[in-house]
Amino acid sequence: MKIEKIVYKNGFVNLIISKKKFLVSPEFYSNLNVNPDNILSKDDFDKIKKEDEFNRAKESALNSIEFSAKTESEIKNKLKRKNFTEETIEKILKFLSDYNLTNDEIYVKNYINDKIKFQRYSKRKIFYNLSAKGLDKKLISRFLDDVPYSIEYENAMYLAEKKAKNDYSYENKKKVYNYLSYRGFSYDIINECLDELF
Repeated sequence: MKIEKIVYKNGFVNLIISKKKFLVSPEFYSNLNVNPDNILSKDDFDKIKKEDEFNRAKESALNSIEFSAKTESEIKNKLKRKNFTEETIEKILKFLSDYNLTNDEIYVKNYINDKIKFQRYSKRKIFYNLSAKGLDKKLISRFLDDVPYSIEYENAMYLAEKKAKNDYSYENKKKVYNYLSYRGFSYDIINECLDELF
């Protein structure tokens, strides 16, 4: 087995071996100490395959966080679906963490802040959504505990008024109750809102 062609592209070295492309860093290639048409040892080829997998996984992970933050669990699951090895996935997660590109604590804090302020989610709905993303439940609870009852009540009242649409009939009261319940607000908050509104 030998390197048939070398292409320098986008800061990487593409090694064409047996008509397949392997993505390696320039540093890796210079340390490899092989030239085109040299016969590759099995050891060198295995190193090239590992480096290629790492670079492809890194590229995939970086693309996934380019436009929106992701949790470590989401990145891990994405890389698993693409059949990267556990060893490579752990290296990628460490790489992202070292460069502060993933931080579950910051992710949870920002998610809660956005959902409470802009989408008026209940704490229960936020907890459920973040848990579904594979985040630590203690971490989620720690930040949700900082959200005051008054803010959640305010959000529920805003949604209740919007849903009521100035119809204060008993039938509509049930609809508003179901709506708030579906959105995860607690029994106490819902009843307080309905007592004030109806």
